[in-house]
Amino acid sequence: MELTQEQAYVVMDALELYSRIHMGQFENIEFMLSLDRFNKKTNMHTYNRDLAKEHLMEARDVLFEGLSRNAYVGIIATNRRSQISWDVYQKIRYDISDYKNMNGEHTATYGELFRLTDEPLPKITITEEPQ
Repeated sequence: MELTQEQAYVVMDALELYSRIHMGQFENIEFMLSLDRFNKKTNMHTYNRDLAKEHLMEARDVLFEGLSRNAYVGIIATNRRSQISWDVYQKIRYDISDYKNMNGEHTATYGELFRLTDEPLPKITITEEPQ
């Protein structure tokens, strides 16, 4: 798969969110959406964040009955698709890091990729942004 850096970040966001939903980390839904809904002029979000968080946590309570509000399911305890999603997310994260390092930027992603599954990882190429 050939992706620009921006496309890779979009794919990473989707994969990370999918995995985190399966872990019961619903607060990440609100956080990811809040980044696009911040009015820099008023220094405020364009919606009621507390209300959004409360409704998301109510949904989480239904879907993850018995799980306390400040707990979540570990990624290792989730379903296989969620684990594959996390593996691919990590693979793209490492590939972006490699791409940045080759282009003179410094990143903090080094070493071996921690894998959850034995599913083959996709071959990813990070390319230049189109001019």
